[in-house]
Amino acid sequence: MKAPKPMHKLLLTASRICMAIFLIAGIAVTTGQTIGIITGSGPLVELFGTSVADTACITAGIASVFAYLLLYTGDYPQDD
Repeated sequence: MKAPKPMHKLLLTASRICMAIFLIAGIAVTTGQTIGIITGSGPLVELFGTSVADTACITAGIASVFAYLLLYTGDYPQDD
């Protein structure tokens, strides 16, 4: 088996980091909004529904672009 190409390794690492950030931000949105609902804090619900959720969505988009580019940098067998 061949060693991974440097670009493939970079994209794989970047997509994993973005996915981790996305998952942490998603958990933060859910937790923050739940706490805001329980305490009756509208500004807290709004904060986690806008700023943190936007960050999670943008990071998920970037991760998906990296994952898509991974298809074009790996060594995959080609059918004839």
